[in-house]
Formats: sequence, structure tokens, C-alpha cells
Amino acid sequence: KYFEYQMAVSRALEPVDWFAKDVWLRSIADVLVVDGDTAYCLDYKTGKVKDNPTQLQLFAAMVMWHFPEVNTVKTSFIWLKFDEVTNSKYERRFLSSLWRALEPRFDKVQEVIDMGVFKATPSGLCPWCPAKHICPDARLKGRR
Repeated sequence: KYFEYQMAVSRALEPVDWFAKDVWLRSIADVLVVDGDTAYCLDYKTGKVKDNPTQLQLFAAMVMWHFPEVNTVKTSFIWLKFDEVTNSKYERRFLSSLWRALEPRFDKVQEVIDMGVFKATPSGLCPWCPAKHICPDARLKGRR
């Protein structure tokens, strides 16, 4: 059993240390249980229930890269406010297909980082953004 388990991979999708020079992608599982060839990866959510499996898909891939003995990853969002759970199951035999579906999203993020141009996405998370004081689009109380 692992709590707040940090996983990182290089661009070659090889597990690396969290602060490695060649780290490319990181994720933190709130709870990870590895039981033989099956892993359970849980992520607690405090906001409203959303149907967006990308994070769970990434967790499944990261677990399989970090734990070669794992063939099945069962993932769950646990929606604390609503007493609901969203479950998904991923199998190693589909890992390359899973990654091919995810990779374009991460390539797009990398392209934005390389260009240094970040489009503002105002949301309820603005108060926690490190750029809130310089962002003209930040949604902050008392500021229009």
C-alpha cells in the first residue's frame, strides 16, 4: 500500500526519479495498492463529478511502467462531496493503445511549454494560481 505515491517517467517512458534530469511526466496517486498482478489506484476528488478519464488513464499507464508485474490496473475517482465513485479498469495488453490515445495531449502541452505561450483558462481555481496577480483573466473575488 502506498499513499501519495510519486511516479515519474522519461520521454522514453522509462521510470525515473521524481527529480531526475530527464523526467518528462509526473503523477501522484493518492492511494496505490499493488496486489500481485493487479493494482488499485485511487484518487480523491472534492469538486463536482466530471466524466474525464484522462487522469485515470495516465495513472494506469504510470503504474504499469513502474510495476512490470502488474497486468491489470483498477482506477477510481472517489467523489467525497457526492458519495460517488467512478471506476475504470485497464489491462497491460492495451497499454500501447492507451498511450497512443494519451500521447497527443501531452505532446500539445510540451509544444505550449516550448513556445512559452500559455492561454489563460479562467476558472474557480484562479485563487490558487501562482500567476493570479499578473493574469488579466484571473477570476478573483472583488476583481472583474
